[in-house]
This record gives sequence, structure tokens and C-alpha cells, in this order.
Amino acid sequence: MKTILVVYSNKKDLIPVEMMRLKRYSFNCNAEVEVGDILESSEYDTPMVVVKVLDTKYKYFNRTTGELSNDFNSTSQWEIRDLVILDKKETATVYATLKRKSNL
Repeated sequence: MKTILVVYSNKKDLIPVEMMRLKRYSFNCNAEVEVGDILESSEYDTPMVVVKVLDTKYKYFNRTTGELSNDFNSTSQWEIRDLVILDKKETATVYATLKRKSNL
């Protein structure tokens, strides 16, 4: 698993200067992604564009400074969310949570 940085953009061919101007978000993932790859998720209205792939998996990001860390040392830190990237063929699957009628 490694940490990736993404920006949200409807523009699919961002140049480096444009990537630097947008706010970056971090996720941890197992997938082999490259800078410039576009990721779409039903969780977000806007596609994500990969702007950096780090060799390391980090656990926390600092909302104030943007620093990535594996040590919790500030109340401004939040855990980095995992991003599971599915093959397009698998996205037709519907997931549900079972609640037994007898348990309601």
C-alpha cells in the first residue's frame, strides 16, 4: 500500500502548473496508479486526477500544514482514508448490508 495525492478536476489533461494550484488530497491505495490517471467515485461529484504517487504509506495528514506523517503529534491531524480502486468490469456489483427482520 502507498499514499497517493489527487486533485479534483473535471479537466482531464491538467498541466503541472494547474495541478500545483489545486488543493491536494491524500489517499492510501494498493492499485498501480500513475500521475495523470483519472479516478471516478460515486462518493465524489468531481473526478480525481492523480498528481503524485509516493513510495511510502502514511497514516496521518495535517489539515493545517498538509504534512504527511506516521506519528500522531498534532490535534490538526486526521487519518488518511483508504481508496480501493476497482476494475471497471467489477463496478456493476451492488453491495448491501443485511439486517435480519427478526433483529429489528
